[in-house]
Amino acid sequence: RQGVDPEVERIVSMGDSALDGPGMFARRCFVLELCQLNHPEQALKLMTVEKREKAIQSLIEVKSYIDCLSADQEVEFWLPYDHCQKASIWHTLTKIEDLRGKVKHMVARRMSSDCVQALPP
Repeated sequence: RQGVDPEVERIVSMGDSALDGPGMFARRCFVLELCQLNHPEQALKLMTVEKREKAIQSLIEVKSYIDCLSADQEVEFWLPYDHCQKASIWHTLTKIEDLRGKVKHMVARRMSSDCVQALPP
C-alpha cells in the first residue's frame, strides 16, 4: 500500500494472521504491538470491519488479562518493555472506547465500492 508506514503495515499483517487463529498468545502479541503505535487507529482502519472488531475485542481481553495478574505476575509481564513502551501500551488499553469511536464508522480501504454500498448505514 502506497504511503502507508511500514510499521503500520507490519502490524496489520500480524493482525491478519493472529486474529483468525485460536491462540491467545498470538493475539496478545498483536495487541501489544498495536498499542505501541503512535496512532493505532491507522492500523485498524486498514483492516476489514470484522478484523477491526476482533482487534477491539482482543484489546479488551488483554486489558482484562493484565488487570487480573498478581503483583508479581504483573512485574514479570512488563519485563520486556521499557517505561515508554509500557506507558504507550497502557494508554491505549485504557482508551479502548475512544479508539473504538475513532474507527467505528470507517470502512476498510481494501473493500470494493460494491461492498461498501451494500453495508448497512
